[in-house]
Amino acid sequence: MENSICNCKKPDCNAAQFFIQFIGNDPTIGRQGEVYKKQCKQCGLFYVEYFYEYINHSYSGRWFRASIAENVLSTLQLDEVVTYLENALCYFYGGSFFKTTGKQGSGKLHL
Repeated sequence: MENSICNCKKPDCNAAQFFIQFIGNDPTIGRQGEVYKKQCKQCGLFYVEYFYEYINHSYSGRWFRASIAENVLSTLQLDEVVTYLENALCYFYGGSFFKTTGKQGSGKLHL
């Protein structure tokens, strides 16, 4: 049997891999990042994703995505998402700011 990993567990996974639901904007002053709930179409794993950009600056777009239990996601407040991601064992990140379609990281987010 082939030992394969679901595409959602790869840093450069395409957005088409997920069912995506916009949850809201982080109300933290100075951030206003967009928060999304994502569920993998293939394996059903849930993720929380944080997207942030400076509207008037080219190459400022960045996103961070980490797996999350559905019951934790349902109680997570918008202003707690960055802390959740920073405390996750690991997360995926990418965007024009980082000049990558996806890498794995951990620790403090570069917002």
